[in-house]
Amino acid sequence: MCCYNESDSTIHVKESGISETPVERLNLNIYPNPFQNTANIEYTLLYTADVRITLIDVAGRQIDILPQIKQQPGNYDVEVNAEKYMLSPGLYQLKFITDNQSVARTFVMY
Repeated sequence: MCCYNESDSTIHVKESGISETPVERLNLNIYPNPFQNTANIEYTLLYTADVRITLIDVAGRQIDILPQIKQQPGNYDVEVNAEKYMLSPGLYQLKFITDNQSVARTFVMY
């Protein structure tokens, strides 16, 4: 059984257990990229969700920027301070995880 919700462009496929919401609906942005001391993560939630933001460095070390927290629909801005999280210059992957999706973005600290 499959159904399409026109109001939020959500596709639900029940027999396989898949529920998909388009990633671009998050409006996830990281700026500036590359960054030196501070980067900002901006995103928009269209629904209430548990959100977790994690950084992963090239050695695989995970740094929780935002531990899992339930957030209401709205616009959010999270600051990443290199000194606070003891970040060294290099390549990082940001993982943005919600109830039903995971998004990864790459950015650089110089």
